[in-house]
Amino acid sequence: MTLKTSLLSKRILMGTALSSSLLLIACQEHADLKTPLQASETNSLGSALVAKVDIVNPSSFKRPDEPIYLSYYDLGLSQTAALTVKTAQQVLPSQAVDIDSDGELDGVYFIVDLNDKPIEVTITQQSSPSITAQTKRVQADLAHKQGGQWQPHSRPPKHQVGTGKKEYVGGEFKNVDELTPPDYYTDHSNWIRYEGPGIESDKVGYRFYLDWRNGFDIFGKLTTQPVLHTVGLDGYSSYHDKQDWGMDILKVGKSLGAGGFGLMGSNDELEHVSDVSKRTARIIENGDLRARIHIEH
Repeated sequence: MTLKTSLLSKRILMGTALSSSLLLIACQEHADLKTPLQASETNSLGSALVAKVDIVNPSSFKRPDEPIYLSYYDLGLSQTAALTVKTAQQVLPSQAVDIDSDGELDGVYFIVDLNDKPIEVTITQQSSPSITAQTKRVQADLAHKQGGQWQPHSRPPKHQVGTGKKEYVGGEFKNVDELTPPDYYTDHSNWIRYEGPGIESDKVGYRFYLDWRNGFDIFGKLTTQPVLHTVGLDGYSSYHDKQDWGMDILKVGKSLGAGGFGLMGSNDELEHVSDVSKRTARIIENGDLRARIHIEH
């Protein structure tokens, strides 16, 4: 059983099929591609015109920071390209992305403000990737402690000596791209920062319990800046109280939280997917505009 979670600026999408369809629908609603694609026009800076796109706001209200995805195929490109996306006034935040999760970049994702007038976006291909500063709006985060040691779990009553479960003492958190907890890892083991991988946008954060609880929790944010790498450094209690960045705002309890998955038992009660041979979390993508984690049971 696998779970793939993608976090785009201002929205969270479960599953690669869903994220692809939503993004393509957004393009179909807003974008009207103009020819020529793959035009031979090249300027003195070594950039070739790929396409001009008219984007129209279908709503009666403004839509700031609207995410748009265009595939290389739709742009007439046969391979990964270094693209710059801009309006007449500015270069837009953009990111090359792998929408279908096949390990290959297959399109460009960018952010644009939609108002009451059509916006023309120009996409050019660079001879080398352009270096432009842009704000990091999303983050995928995964860290565990290193430099300490495991010892029998002290949390009563179910984790006490004899259960085989352990907790981690000492050490410092180090970020990793992949993590499979050992069999003796459990909740409140003080080994994984905020107990699992996290993913956040500029609006909200989520964490996934990488243990038997198998649920999603929510971090309400008071800032647009990425904060997950600063959460839980002093233990598991501080983020349940209001901090400068925000706090944990959902009491998951025995539920699956905000988007976990489980099974309905024979007694019509929800059962967590808790008895598995292993759990593995991976950070698949951690760009400025799109982040993605993969969790395998």
